[in-house]
Amino acid sequence: MSEASEEAKKSVFEAFDTAKSSNASFNRSLKLLEKANATDSKSFLEVFLTCLNRILLVYTKDPKAERLVNFVVKFVNSKFEVLFGDSPVDLFTVIVAYLIQHSSASEKSIRYRCCQILAEILQNREEESEISEELWNAITHTMQIRCRDRISSVRSQALRALSRMQDPYEAEDPITRTFLQLLKNDTAPSVRSTALHYVAISDQSLPLIIQRTRDTSEEVRIQAYMVLREKVDPRALSIQQRITILRDGLKSRSQNVRRCCVGMLKQGWLEGSCESNLTKLVKLLDVETNEENAVIILQALFRESDIPVTVDVNELSNETAIILKAKIAHYRECSDESSIDLFIPSVQVYCDILVYFHRHSFIARQLLDISEYLDFGDEAGRIHFLRIIKQFLLDQQLDTEIIPNLVRAWSRCENNNVSFVAACLELLGELSTSEEFVDGVSAVERGLAILKELLTIQGQGDCSSNPCPEELVDSFVQQGLVSTKQKIRLLAVECLGLFCIQDAEVVRMQHLPLFLQICNSDTEELQIVAMKTLFDILLCTKWQRRGETCELDGENSSISSSVKSEHAEKIEADCLTFLAERLTSNSVNIRTCAVEGFAKLLLTRRIPTSVTILSCLLLLYFDPFTEDDFNLRQCLSVFFPVFSISFLENVLLIEKCFFSVINTILDAPPSKSLSEASVLQVAEYLLYLTNASASYPRSEQLNDIQDQAQRVHERICCLLLHGIIDDPDGRKAREFSKILNFLRINITEMQDSFKQEIRDLLFLAKEHATMRPVITNIRRFENRIFSANVLCDTSERSNMDAGGAECSS
Repeated sequence: MSEASEEAKKSVFEAFDTAKSSNASFNRSLKLLEKANATDSKSFLEVFLTCLNRILLVYTKDPKAERLVNFVVKFVNSKFEVLFGDSPVDLFTVIVAYLIQHSSASEKSIRYRCCQILAEILQNREEESEISEELWNAITHTMQIRCRDRISSVRSQALRALSRMQDPYEAEDPITRTFLQLLKNDTAPSVRSTALHYVAISDQSLPLIIQRTRDTSEEVRIQAYMVLREKVDPRALSIQQRITILRDGLKSRSQNVRRCCVGMLKQGWLEGSCESNLTKLVKLLDVETNEENAVIILQALFRESDIPVTVDVNELSNETAIILKAKIAHYRECSDESSIDLFIPSVQVYCDILVYFHRHSFIARQLLDISEYLDFGDEAGRIHFLRIIKQFLLDQQLDTEIIPNLVRAWSRCENNNVSFVAACLELLGELSTSEEFVDGVSAVERGLAILKELLTIQGQGDCSSNPCPEELVDSFVQQGLVSTKQKIRLLAVECLGLFCIQDAEVVRMQHLPLFLQICNSDTEELQIVAMKTLFDILLCTKWQRRGETCELDGENSSISSSVKSEHAEKIEADCLTFLAERLTSNSVNIRTCAVEGFAKLLLTRRIPTSVTILSCLLLLYFDPFTEDDFNLRQCLSVFFPVFSISFLENVLLIEKCFFSVINTILDAPPSKSLSEASVLQVAEYLLYLTNASASYPRSEQLNDIQDQAQRVHERICCLLLHGIIDDPDGRKAREFSKILNFLRINITEMQDSFKQEIRDLLFLAKEHATMRPVITNIRRFENRIFSANVLCDTSERSNMDAGGAECSS
């Protein structure tokens, strides 16, 4: 090697040694590389690539290696030329080609570093720089292959390398499709987060970015909110998308996600797009449609920073009214009474404002909610307020949406609950005897709305000592049920349901047939309300199980079923049968309502436990047909584990459902979606539920139910083996043999009778089975629970005992 080559080599090594110590030494190292290239350009490139290869072998995020990566990137992007052969070539082209060549190496560290360095080079490349078409195609092709690498860190760096090569305006751009595919389907949170950070905003990517705000990974959710804050104008989103993004973020369990969501709301939307104008921000939320969500969002914003609010009560709008309500609620939450007094006027002034805006339904409702913070110590003001409330309630032109707010404000203003109920009933009596009530729709609708709110307040525990007269309720309900307007019929059914829950059992029995009739013949919305009422009545009624005594609400009830009249028992049976039929309804909402109702009834033990109903719930849970019914699946996913650990009797009930559910799935015709359900997943889940009794300690002082619950898996094991013996060549034999290995059986605690029975059944099953997978599964199960030291032949045990040996277990 010549002296010039040796000097160039020494300079390159010195440059890399200096660069790895600190970023401040990069300039000095660059001068050393320029010197080495000037000394011997051919040797320089060879030595440079040798040093680069050493970096490629480091997979861990070592600080020195990371500094060297940054140094190489800075040097490559410095428009440096080297001799490649006999002609000068841009160093950028040489290094990129070299990295592409080695990016498919078998060693994961080389693939990772090649993609990382290439990504950093392209990220730091100047905007006006050009890349040849040949090199561009090579980069895109190679990095798209690396996007399918089995190592997640390699996929992340490949995405970074492709980030500046996207064409968001081209719908069929292959690079954009790669980003969207990984953003949607990649299993690694780091890859999804990288895809979020670098994906170009377009009509195709925006829905997926919003979808990632509900990702299972906190890291990805945070990244999604950061992208929405920095890159997406809220006006590019629909109103529903804005509400969904904010609602999910503010309700997240993660404090970091909530903080990031509020940061997006404040810095990205309020200070950015809305120019710090709070009214503009609220307009983006469509407060009339999303009132509750708007209040939650504003309160979260006020908690983050004390945003000044100035409201002119003479020029209230929907937006300023909701801002005023949220601001006062925030001060109440902070117990800042002095600040509340700045916004709350005297009762007399408040009444004038309310009268001025009472034709504006939304504004009036916000003002009525604010009445909670008024000081009714001024008796004259209080009486004036009550007079205005009653005038509004009798006003034919008043929007009925405001009536619940009026009644609640009335209840807060009255001195005591008894006087409030008496005054409210007096007003309802006036409405029921008026000529307008007989001839017009307005009075009936207003009366039902007032009655519903009164019954709701009574049901919450207030005013319960002064119930509504049945005749008054019937007069309004009868007029409402014959109305041609669905809204009025709906109010009538809701009022009757609330009244039945609060009144005596004899009233419930009188009205149950009416609810059953509505469920059969009216619109879906009314059917659901009637079904919910039936379930509520069942939940509130201590109905006796036939032929049994039961314990409800912690009190022993030994009332015999004969106490009920035959008529009442027939209605009860019809009601339960009817509701059970709704579990198989074609309507998603009706089916979900039935599932939620029966889950509550079974969990609270208000009805006799039924294998049929529980089996139906299990089949609905696993049927692919219901996979899009989010509420149904969510309800059942919570119900089953809680149900199984509530009482040991429930474990025995699930055991009875086991073979019914498994056989129903196995026997389902191919045309039914249930045939696509995984038998093994269903069996594993049922065995998990029946293993809930394992949390109870085994002892010799077990009652009959406890002993049965402890032996569930042993009995299921025997039945599975019987199934294999009865049909050794069928599909059930294959599935049952696989289920055997999900059983949790402790042979040391098994009764001798079960040991012998299982041993005999295993012998017969192996003898009858003809399919190799079935035999293999049976032997695997046998080897798992038995050994030569656990189970011995009787003859062998006798011989060992005679010889002084002992069989251990």
